[in-house]
Amino acid sequence: MTTGSPRIAIIGYGDAREYAFYFRLLAESGANAVLFVLLIGDKPLIDGQGVKFADSPETAVALASKFDPDLVLVLDPNLLFTDLPTMLGFADLRMLGPGRASLELERSKLFMKRVIREAGIATPDWHILEHAPPAKALGSARAIFGDDLVLKSDIFLADANLRTAVPDGFVAACEMLAAQRHAIAFEHGAGARVFAERHLKGTEISVHLFWDGETYWLCPPSQDFKRVCDGNTGPNTHGAAAFGFGCGYKRIFEKQLTETILMPLLQHLRREGLEYRGFLYLGIMVAPDGEISVLEINVRPGNPEIVALLALYDGKLGHTLCDMLRGDLHRREARWKSACVSAVLFAMAEGYPARPHPERVKLSTGLSTDFSADLLPQGVGEDASNGDLVVTGGRVTAAVGTASTAEKALDRASARSAKIQYQGRHARTDLASWASELSPFLALTV
Repeated sequence: MTTGSPRIAIIGYGDAREYAFYFRLLAESGANAVLFVLLIGDKPLIDGQGVKFADSPETAVALASKFDPDLVLVLDPNLLFTDLPTMLGFADLRMLGPGRASLELERSKLFMKRVIREAGIATPDWHILEHAPPAKALGSARAIFGDDLVLKSDIFLADANLRTAVPDGFVAACEMLAAQRHAIAFEHGAGARVFAERHLKGTEISVHLFWDGETYWLCPPSQDFKRVCDGNTGPNTHGAAAFGFGCGYKRIFEKQLTETILMPLLQHLRREGLEYRGFLYLGIMVAPDGEISVLEINVRPGNPEIVALLALYDGKLGHTLCDMLRGDLHRREARWKSACVSAVLFAMAEGYPARPHPERVKLSTGLSTDFSADLLPQGVGEDASNGDLVVTGGRVTAAVGTASTAEKALDRASARSAKIQYQGRHARTDLASWASELSPFLALTV
């Protein structure tokens, strides 16, 4: 195991997930042991503390090479699907994450569905839609699933609301199918498939693993909230909030999860040459009768779920990441703050998610030092003309709170979030009422 502070480089666009890793590693090891390379058009918010700006992937790789890290973290799927992993390999830099083959688990949902079925794991039935006018294409799917269905793009799309959509009725389904096809043509220039899936009812849980290709750690339960409005209404965001529960799963449920989902899946991935060293994220649905189905597989951590989980991790993150890369995770004990609940709350820009490019309104603070592991920037940049901080993205800041109960953790996150105000700011306010949804699966009542 590594004894000194490992040197870790993060390359990304500056989302809350990346900043959560950065601030955690900075606190553990200091600025000399962490490098955060930002591929953004705005000046880095935190300059001179191991944060650098790169105007291209080539520049990012050059900066990382000069830093000479033990490993490189690439957490954003949009970057994982570019040539950046290959460029890192050519530069003899070791990336903690999926290889080209395992990337297909997230790049293609139909490939993922086939893998899940081949592993003998439950997943919702699906039906590939023909290339025909939306009303005609949806006809056969409606005959199977009725109007209560989910539409999914096979190929990964930048807009999460278009990757997966739960339309309200047939007219909305036709409109969404047209929008998905338009996005596919714009982003990929090809007629990739869209498929309909049976809409399952139950409790959705985000399952995260630290995985070294052989050994895995099951992270505490987490749950994210995609809907933009209170009452879980309105369009999907990329993630409006999340909870993490340090107490872990009930033993009987963890046993069921392990035996029916995790072990069959990991064994199948190894047989098919799809194993890798990094993070694995499963979206699962637990039906009222207790059956667990896998809705999706991601080969990187979720945003904001991983932010909530890092707030609960009670070990040396840098050393753990290096153990994952070397295949030595079995040598380290998984340690979590079992008496804590973590809450992550995004403050969002006016019009998000309907408006993809928000107005660059001024934030109430001009101090970048306000940002920390408890208050993370995401859609924040600096106005080059006057140095003011302005809104640059739909999800603006992510506030983190930890406490003995979900309600107290959310109160702390809300108080931190309110420190930064701007015109049109909005955030979920009803999450305390939803925190008990996972109680049947948790080791302790929260």
